[in-house]
Amino acid sequence: IALEATSVDWFLKWLVS
Repeated sequence: IALEATSVDWFLKWLVS
């Protein structure tokens, strides 16, 4: 789960950037 959460966080940050 932690791995998926990290991937989602990175993806969200990419969208916001």
